[in-house]
Amino acid sequence: MGRILSCTSVTAILFGMTTLQASADVTSADVWDALKAQMSVYGNVTASETNSGGSLSVSDIVMATNVEDINTSTALSGSIVFRELGDGTVAIDFPGSMTADMTVMEAGSAPATISVTFAQQGMTILASGDPGAITHDFSAPSMTYSLANFIVEGQPITANFTLDLTDTVGSWLSEGTATRRQKADYTISQIAFKGLFADPTSRDKGAFNGAINDIKVTSDSKVPEGMADLKPEELFTTGFAVDADMSFGMTTYDAQITAEGQATEIKGTIGNGSFGLGMDGERIRYSTQSNSVDISGAVTGLPFPPVDVHFDTSSLDFLMPIGKTDEAQDFTAAIKMKGVTVSDFLWAMIDPGQQLPRDAANVVVDLSGKANWLVNIFDEAAMETTKMPGKLESLALNDLEVTVAGASLTGSGAFTFDNNDLQSFGGMPRPLGAIDLAMSGGITLLDKLTAMNLVPQEQAMGIKMMTGMFTKPGASPDALTTRIEVDASGAVLANGQRIQ
Repeated sequence: MGRILSCTSVTAILFGMTTLQASADVTSADVWDALKAQMSVYGNVTASETNSGGSLSVSDIVMATNVEDINTSTALSGSIVFRELGDGTVAIDFPGSMTADMTVMEAGSAPATISVTFAQQGMTILASGDPGAITHDFSAPSMTYSLANFIVEGQPITANFTLDLTDTVGSWLSEGTATRRQKADYTISQIAFKGLFADPTSRDKGAFNGAINDIKVTSDSKVPEGMADLKPEELFTTGFAVDADMSFGMTTYDAQITAEGQATEIKGTIGNGSFGLGMDGERIRYSTQSNSVDISGAVTGLPFPPVDVHFDTSSLDFLMPIGKTDEAQDFTAAIKMKGVTVSDFLWAMIDPGQQLPRDAANVVVDLSGKANWLVNIFDEAAMETTKMPGKLESLALNDLEVTVAGASLTGSGAFTFDNNDLQSFGGMPRPLGAIDLAMSGGITLLDKLTAMNLVPQEQAMGIKMMTGMFTKPGASPDALTTRIEVDASGAVLANGQRIQ
């Protein structure tokens, strides 16, 4: 927890202040007080203030935190000027460049340091509203964040990282006192990134660069006062919440890594995609999707062509309850990889005779259900002393698809669970329901793998015997189906025949 807050303190000072938002009648002091309160959520903030008429200059900003015996101090160079414009709004002027020097000290360890430099050209921030709810309209043709001067355990680390943001436009709302709400909506034409690192104790090194285009971000968060002092089990019971979604367009990247004297290059592109994250006292959600993905990797000095992989779509969706509740809550988990192809070089290694179809592969697993936690899952003591921390009420397989080398497996089904019967299935709640599965081309694929000596003959015979016991012929040649069912008595059946 402490290390997370230490790492985010620089972002709270720099990125938070340079993506602010807005609304009506505020003074320079109002806007600075709101900004200082926003930063104070993560630690103690001090600064020098000089007021001249309607202009307030703030300099020597320092934020300090002390979490779990980890002390963090972040000092910001340069002055920020808040100018009242006479119409109830305030302009916030940043210098062309400013640096945040962060030092992290932990008992028994040498201090760790890092410097973050922020530079901008043509940035404007206009604050409006009222002291309890201030919106800042924001525009920046060019912003650059540079991370350098890493020192860990007293030793300098050869590393740096740079982010260049182009044409950032948006707004940021900050409101509340004990619990502060921060709501943002902005677009960025492009984020270009690059970096390098080198291990001083070895020859290992690396460099990377890339660009993400057409980014759109929306977020809405609630941060309780004194969040830096909260224990993990307290965070989600004191009002903390965050919802963030991002979409992006064409993305390109490449990296060169040298490890143990061997150089590897990886490069790729993503046509477009999205990302989402949400957390509060009741649930956590995570989603990511990338479309038209191409990845290529090559090892320098080896007589092999690059390895290429393509995905039409790759996605992950996850929703899980995290709060202690009496009633079951929804959960979902889905992974999809569609249109997966690899370079002919890889196929040739396992199938030089081209006996296997090389059609694109698909993998889809889509689950949903209802469950609830009986204890606070962030409380380690409670989790260790509770035999059954949660209850599963239902589970559905909404979609199953595995397609590869001319064979496919599909399925769907659903089960409910009796949590009062923990004997029938060895301590697990007794299920009730069924799942239907269908396979086509599976036996043909098995025969080809056997002929290629990739599957031993005796293992292939065993697999065929097992499928004969638990499946029945489908509607077309080399098609098999099965229905696995658990009835009300706890009996397990395959196509109506009891197997347990």
